[in-house]
Amino acid sequence: MTEPRVAIQLVVHNGERYIRQCLTAVRTQTYQNVTVTILDNASTDRTADIIRTEFPEYQLLLHPSNLGMWPGQELLLNRTLGEYVLVLSVDVILDPTFIECAVAACERDRSIAAVQARIYQYAIDDLERGVPL
Repeated sequence: MTEPRVAIQLVVHNGERYIRQCLTAVRTQTYQNVTVTILDNASTDRTADIIRTEFPEYQLLLHPSNLGMWPGQELLLNRTLGEYVLVLSVDVILDPTFIECAVAACERDRSIAAVQARIYQYAIDDLERGVPL
């Protein structure tokens, strides 16, 4: 049986400080049947360059103006091919098993339409210094 595809959507504007941690957490997920599409909302920092060079496996779309988070997500939603959609923000670091657990819960009970992770606060300065979450 094929695992359902999860479409991860990330809309970002000037996320240079957070993008590496966010996408590294996506890359290290235990669930592998994912596609990642990132909409860069006219960033003026190095966000798009970091994605292109350090995360070339992810699809990067550049928008000439800042649409905002939810209009950007709607644009991506119109392009998605996944059975499940994960709407991600650049300042979120997923637990390595998050997608695996979320898909398992949804597959086990088809009445589940959405899941929300437990949210913990972290300090980006600690992460940059190598302090674990």
